[in-house]
This record gives sequence, structure tokens and C-alpha cells, in this order.
Amino acid sequence: DPHCALGGIYREHDVVRQLSKAQRLLELGLTLNDFGSSETESECYFELANVLRWQNGSPEYYIELYRLSVDAYPGHVLAHTMLGVTNFLVTNDIVESEQYIMNGIEVRPTVRAYQEWAKMYEAQGDYE
Repeated sequence: DPHCALGGIYREHDVVRQLSKAQRLLELGLTLNDFGSSETESECYFELANVLRWQNGSPEYYIELYRLSVDAYPGHVLAHTMLGVTNFLVTNDIVESEQYIMNGIEVRPTVRAYQEWAKMYEAQGDYE
């Protein structure tokens, strides 16, 4: 979807005006819902969640967007990771948040996923 692609490009330029433009394009892409693949739909949800996170939007809303990203394409490892990270920041529920990250690690282990997983335990004072 060209709207999602353009939204991702604008999101790369971390400027408030650009983020607003990215948000509008990503929302338009999701409204049109003419994705060629589940990966593209997933990436659109993921990018919109990131834009809202960087704009200090409602965490509950972008948690839902990360969840929709994972639902659209379960292979989106970073969406699993960010779902876990954001869920932990909002709920402080390490068990549920860890499960989100582990779901991504089961798809494909990444250094970032393991780092974010460790940061949750560090935040709770659990360093082992």
C-alpha cells in the first residue's frame, strides 16, 4: 500500500510535522485496507504504533496496534517485542509481557528481543 510506505518514510524523519503527516498516511492506508500481503498490513499497524509512541500518544492505543500487527502477520518479530515492552511499561505485568517477547523469539531469535527481555527483569531489580 503506497500510503503505508509513505507513512513509514515520513516516520523515519523524527520531526513533529513529519510524524503528523506519517500518522495521516498510515491511518489512510489502514482505512483503505488494500494491502497486497499480510506483511504489509502488519507493517502499517506497526509503523502507526511507533508514530503514536513517539508522539506520546495513548499507550493503550498503540499496544492495540502492536497486537493488530502481530495478528495480521505473526512473523513480525519486532511487533511481538514492542508489544511486550509496551505492555510491561503500562501494566508492569512481567509474565504477560515476557510471553509476548518469547512469541517473537520463537519466530526468530533476535538480539533486540533478548535485550528488551533482559531490560524488563533489570527494571524489576532481577539481574540473575
